[in-house]
Amino acid sequence: MISEDNDELIRELKQDIEEFGEDCPCYVFYEIINGTLKFTNYDFDTEEKPITDDELYRDEELLSTTLGDALKLFERQNSIIK
Repeated sequence: MISEDNDELIRELKQDIEEFGEDCPCYVFYEIINGTLKFTNYDFDTEEKPITDDELYRDEELLSTTLGDALKLFERQNSIIK
């Protein structure tokens, strides 16, 4: 499970950064599995659509950040996995 990479997610993030900018607010979904922090997904932080418990998988939590910082997190995670 922890060995999966985030190449597709990183491509999507880069597209969103091109469209909305690095400073666009977002949430990064994460969970801790066997003591290891794993970033799993992201979504925009908008007033129109708050994140609900239904959107969280298992024991996921949210980190409020920006698209640019989210990209750094996922790229760093990929560099450790690969």
